[in-house]
Amino acid sequence: MNIRKILLVAGLLVLPLFLTGVIPTPQGSVAVGTNAAGAYQFALYDANGALVTTPGSAAATQNVTGTGAAGTAATGVVTVQGIASGVAQPISGSVSAAVTGTVSGTGTAGTAASGVMTVQGIASAIPVLVGGQQAVLTAEFTRTADSHTYAQYQVVGPAVTAVLTFSNAARVVGGSGYLVKLRLNKSTTTTTNAIFRLYIYSTAPTAIADESAFTLLYANRSNRVTYVDIFSMNTEGTGSDSANAFVILPPTSFTCAAADRNLYGVLVAEGAYVAGNAETFSAELTADQN
Repeated sequence: MNIRKILLVAGLLVLPLFLTGVIPTPQGSVAVGTNAAGAYQFALYDANGALVTTPGSAAATQNVTGTGAAGTAATGVVTVQGIASGVAQPISGSVSAAVTGTVSGTGTAGTAASGVMTVQGIASAIPVLVGGQQAVLTAEFTRTADSHTYAQYQVVGPAVTAVLTFSNAARVVGGSGYLVKLRLNKSTTTTTNAIFRLYIYSTAPTAIADESAFTLLYANRSNRVTYVDIFSMNTEGTGSDSANAFVILPPTSFTCAAADRNLYGVLVAEGAYVAGNAETFSAELTADQN
């Protein structure tokens, strides 16, 4: 049926469209239909039935078209799938509009088709956390293959010289959070003089070789987040093959470098610790991420 005939009954004068639907709004109404060429169009009317001009366009009747490349819906991403050809197409789902000319579609998650504009939903409906989550950051290394007795302030580090990396400390690059716990584990049961200090940095300092003197540099002051002291380590009964220590921290804020999500560390001996041959250490930081 011709939409002109229908809307004339209501006292409205409209362009010649073949009716698909008329949507009332608080400000007026929207007519959705096809023109003589078969293109889908919408026309906007104010509360008095007068044809209004779509903002940004000289024409009051507009083609309903999709832009962008047609794609496949992803489980965890809400996307508006476009139409590859950019030609006028039918709309999948319900359509609403205000007198400003805004057209929105609703629907459920599906598979994009080349000829249909759809709003793809999230199939699982699982909320995605954007903050307030906790992460455990682990840096593990194996030291030099000898039974070195460390002097105070010597670095306890990997056999191949490197700083410790606590990956993905922040949720996003340049992100921030709070350190709340440190757990240190090692692969021998020796606890005598097992006293250490872990320095934590937001930017990796120059690496210092295992068994070399640690240098506290003024130039690194802005990148030094904090340090954590491990005053003792403990093991358990017969059959144990490791020792560990836990340190609960007052929430200690950190901010990663602008293009980074990581924190970095250097472990330093604070006592005359006799290390095991190729002993393995594992440092775990717990972070509350913003």
